[in-house]
Amino acid sequence: MGISEEMVVSFGDSPKKLITCSVCLQVLWKPMTCEECENSYCTDCITQWLKQQQAMNRKHTCPNSNCEFKQKNKIPSLLVQLLSQLRVKCVNTINGCKELLPYEALDEHQLVCGFQQQLCQMRENGCKEIVLKKDIVTHGATCGYQRQECKGQVYGCKDIVLKKDILAHEAECGYIKQQCKGKAHGCKDLVLKKDLNTHEPQCNYIQLLCQSCETKYLRGDGHELMKCLQNQIKNLANEMQKSNANDNQQKTLIDQLKEETRLLKVNEEEQKGVNTKLLKEIRLLKASDTQQKILIDQLKEETRLLKGKHQFNLIWFQVALMLKPHIKIALTPAEIGREIFGCLIISMPDSR
Repeated sequence: MGISEEMVVSFGDSPKKLITCSVCLQVLWKPMTCEECENSYCTDCITQWLKQQQAMNRKHTCPNSNCEFKQKNKIPSLLVQLLSQLRVKCVNTINGCKELLPYEALDEHQLVCGFQQQLCQMRENGCKEIVLKKDIVTHGATCGYQRQECKGQVYGCKDIVLKKDILAHEAECGYIKQQCKGKAHGCKDLVLKKDLNTHEPQCNYIQLLCQSCETKYLRGDGHELMKCLQNQIKNLANEMQKSNANDNQQKTLIDQLKEETRLLKVNEEEQKGVNTKLLKEIRLLKASDTQQKILIDQLKEETRLLKGKHQFNLIWFQVALMLKPHIKIALTPAEIGREIFGCLIISMPDSR
């Protein structure tokens, strides 16, 4: 395959037609020239073409003519001059390389370019990372798939573990030295993890707890029976003292509850008295309300009677006005009415 025109920054004075491979139609790369027709092709292109011809049992003919292809020992000097005028981007431009190179320097640069991609050297151990060549050393230093010896190797561990698994391995490896639990009380022994279960049950610096007197002591110091009994007596005395204190507190609490109960009862009696008084006042208010209703009814009746008397007076006054022309005495209608009304009142039975 040739070089894409997009990778060529400058063609100089070179005609594109003269430096183009007729097979891939790209700029010639590592050209080979036919001795017969002097047409040039990319090495990969002509090699693939000839293999296809051979597979079909054909002669090795040129792609552009029927002549038999024979490689010319030397590339034409004109083609070399034309290609040397090109300025080409590195094929690793897509990965960050910014080099612009003469055509003849491109092959050598691409062999050492730090932006070409490479598989991690630890791919056999499972790493699938594709890393730039310039970063391969940095990646290798941190790659979790490189094999690493356990720290317990010097004490007998023969495991070789992947770097990503080393912490989990060493956390369980029996050949890692570890300090005894008695370190806090003076033990300076570093013991293999696999031997801790044997060492600690015998270590004189391990702290023990007496189940009888609840006293902590070092295994090397022992625990005397007499001292244990004394501690038990002290513990019992402390418990009794705490129990007495609790009893006093409970008594005080009971007394407080009794006093509160008494106060509640007093308040209850007072409340009952207040309720009785309120009920009595309510009964009185109800009785007063009944009396007021009776008084209102009486007033209504008296008002009705007064209205009747008023109408009666009006009627007799009208009669007096009608009689005045027939009465020769010089009386006013009011006097006539009063005289007549007074006589009638005297003669009428008591309406009440």
